[in-house]
Amino acid sequence: MAGHSAGGHLAAMLLALRFPAPGPPLERALAALRGIDQPWLREDGQGRPELILLLPLTDERGAAGLLARLDEALREHGGLVGAGVVAHQQAVTGQGLPAAALESLLEASRGG
Repeated sequence: MAGHSAGGHLAAMLLALRFPAPGPPLERALAALRGIDQPWLREDGQGRPELILLLPLTDERGAAGLLARLDEALREHGGLVGAGVVAHQQAVTGQGLPAAALESLLEASRGG
């Protein structure tokens, strides 16, 4: 069931989208978000913009749908790949602290 995890908890996903530089692809990605999505724009360790998204009531399929919408929104830039966007995702489960899920996502983003 969309919005619920297998354990019966409300589903949520974290996405990290690293852009090569500020500019139109980042602006288009921000404009394509749903009203419920919670963005956090920060710089990675090399000064590149990184958009961290909390996607409440969203499971893995919903996150894939958002990535497809973002890919379409960036079509004139060659999609996510053509625009040089690197994406990582992490499910937020009812197990452990949400901060641990965020740290896991940021660690994956640093490595990719």
